[in-house]
Amino acid sequence: MTWFFIGLVVAIGGIWVAYTRAKSMRASDATARAQILQPVPSAGPRININDHADLGRWAKELGVDEWDLKGAVQDVGTDPEAVRKHLAAK
Repeated sequence: MTWFFIGLVVAIGGIWVAYTRAKSMRASDATARAQILQPVPSAGPRININDHADLGRWAKELGVDEWDLKGAVQDVGTDPEAVRKHLAAK
C-alpha cells in the first residue's frame, strides 16, 4: 500500500512538472519548435528501395537489376542523378 502512494506521488509530480513547463513555454518557442518538426520538402524525385513498385520502376529506367540499384542507393543515397552517375562509373 505504501508503494502505491509513493508511485502516485511520483506520477503526480511528473505530470505537474510537464504542466508547468508547458505553461511557461512562450508562443515564440512553440512556433520555433513547430518549424523544426516540419518535414523538409524533397527537391525532386527520390528512389524508395522499400517500395517494390518504385524499386522496379527505377531499376527499369536505369537499366540495372534491383540488387545493383539497392547497392547504389546504399552507397550514394536516394538522389536518382547521383545513383545514375554511380552506376555509370562502375
